[in-house]
Amino acid sequence: MPLARLRRTLRRYARAAHTCAEGRPSRYPGVVLRMGAARWGDGLGPLPFSLFRLHRKPRAAWRDYVRDTPGNELYDAINPRAARAPLDDKLAFARACRDHGLATVPLLAIVHGPGSEGAGDVPALDSSAGIARLLAAHPQGLFVKPVAGSHGEGAFRVLPAAHGCVLSGEGPAPLSRAWERCAAGARAHALLVQPRLVNAASMRAWESTPGFSTVRAMTWRDGATPRLLAACLRIATGDSVADNFLQGRAGNLVAPLEGASGTIGPVRGSRSRDWPDIVELPQHPAGGTRLPWWPELLDLVLRGQRAFADLRLIGWDVGITDEGPLLVEGNAAPDWDLPQLAFDRGFRRDLALVLAAA
Repeated sequence: MPLARLRRTLRRYARAAHTCAEGRPSRYPGVVLRMGAARWGDGLGPLPFSLFRLHRKPRAAWRDYVRDTPGNELYDAINPRAARAPLDDKLAFARACRDHGLATVPLLAIVHGPGSEGAGDVPALDSSAGIARLLAAHPQGLFVKPVAGSHGEGAFRVLPAAHGCVLSGEGPAPLSRAWERCAAGARAHALLVQPRLVNAASMRAWESTPGFSTVRAMTWRDGATPRLLAACLRIATGDSVADNFLQGRAGNLVAPLEGASGTIGPVRGSRSRDWPDIVELPQHPAGGTRLPWWPELLDLVLRGQRAFADLRLIGWDVGITDEGPLLVEGNAAPDWDLPQLAFDRGFRRDLALVLAAA
């Protein structure tokens, strides 16, 4: 192993040991021994050891955890790569939802760039004057994202202001700056412009952010029957542009959802942005409440699973507004970290159901 890589690995193990031992010297030996057992016995390194708080769980439970890795062959066994195209391209996804009568976020415009071939049915945005017209028609603001983006990368908000706009990550700015940001982003990927969504009023009661919280609902196809595998709530915090959890790096929160009622379970987050230090937030006002429009949300994602018949597993990002649920995105290779963290258990047996059906 190269020296630089060895040092990086040792630093990660040291950080995991400090996090799991909670800085108490007496706990270090036991934590280090268990980390060694997790690595050499179950193939779980320091990051999943911290993320899933394995130091608090019996060793028999460790092997229940599914690990996401680059090029994970699990997804290829479930969803053939050729079948993923309608979900990997956000423009194609919006069109497919429209064709199948599935409620989704409207497309207001496209900033042309790589990946926008054949987008003639979507109005083009090509100037700051165009942004001004869209803001006048949508006073809650705009949300701009790459056609081929993921994890909220490259996405930003444009909120109306008296003398221009407010850009996420920058603050007050002239409309010309908003267009510059659009043009710069479109050099890599075409950008879709959508109305900025606002969560339903009952959800806004426990939010303190301009962001938009969504439900990650994982559905699978059991023969010809669509079923809900698991659902959890991603809660945007602070000035987050998106609600992605990203193993705690984004500063957002996550909570499990009871499938029959949509009741929100324990809310969890990380005390650190640079290493997962997961804690429960028992005083969070969302815990124990029920999401609005839950039966309608379940119906929407199950109809979506049936519509995309070539895919056996889909991770839906679903927004809930005062008007009802909307499909924001569909993921043909949804990560397993999020539900495992939300439900505080491994999902290997759930995965086995999907693989058996595939």
